[in-house]
Amino acid sequence: MNDFSLSSKNDIIHNQQHILKRVKYLLKNMNACSDIGNERTKQEDSVLLLEHINNPNFRLLAVADGMGGLLLGGKASNLTLFEMIKWFKRLPLSYYHNESKILAELGIKLHEIDLLVRKICGEGGTTLALAIVCEKNTLFVNIGDSRIYVHKGTYFEQISIDHSSSFDLYLKGQIIDKDDIRFHRRNHLINSRLGGLKKLLKIENIVLYNSEYDSTILVTDGISDCLPDNQLKSLVDNFENDIQLSEIIVDQAMKFNSTNIDLDLSEYYDKIVGGKDNATAAIFSKNMIFERNRRL
Repeated sequence: MNDFSLSSKNDIIHNQQHILKRVKYLLKNMNACSDIGNERTKQEDSVLLLEHINNPNFRLLAVADGMGGLLLGGKASNLTLFEMIKWFKRLPLSYYHNESKILAELGIKLHEIDLLVRKICGEGGTTLALAIVCEKNTLFVNIGDSRIYVHKGTYFEQISIDHSSSFDLYLKGQIIDKDDIRFHRRNHLINSRLGGLKKLLKIENIVLYNSEYDSTILVTDGISDCLPDNQLKSLVDNFENDIQLSEIIVDQAMKFNSTNIDLDLSEYYDKIVGGKDNATAAIFSKNMIFERNRRL
């Protein structure tokens, strides 16, 4: 267990995640892993697992995928999660029972972060996929093309919408199979973000009863571009209770190659090579076996 860190918070505060090729974090019922990938020389992803100081059941987990290079994208994703740490720490404990107040304040905070990132990071911007676990409900926020999945029994679904040109084509029926989005040549073009020279912020809010899912999986596109949904579902089905699930997902994304069999090569790439990008996964699972494995 010594290869896990218990404090992604400290690494965000001290901007350490972008120095390392791989980080792994563990808190009760939560784990996360981020890897620089096989082809990138810079780490622009950031990841956070957080418990409220006055209630460990009041949780926040988030992934952010920066864009613009290490000095810009990495700075933008780290700054965004640093601001989320400060914001979450100050939330009154009573908000654990009142999600509507969180949603109202979170919207304001995200617009403040957008302005801050644009002021400090220049062209740098970042996506954000975030979950806040409260007493009865979980609040999800998505900005950009990082993804949020939920799992319960045989049910496994992406509940967020990619803010990207290719996902828009899928919603319009111009891309038939959702898995083909990964191959589309415009898949990297996103239409919502925090930061950047031009304001491009669209916030997607989702609220689910906690009873509606057993686990939630947040991933950057270094995972979702390399692993089709059925492959990701298979990993979650088989390892949902494993404290190393996030690392298992990242490892699979590092080595899983995909081939385009019958799509038009003028619009789609012919293959996707595993580990082509920074890859990050953060997971909250109610059924995760934690104490027993920590003693191993």
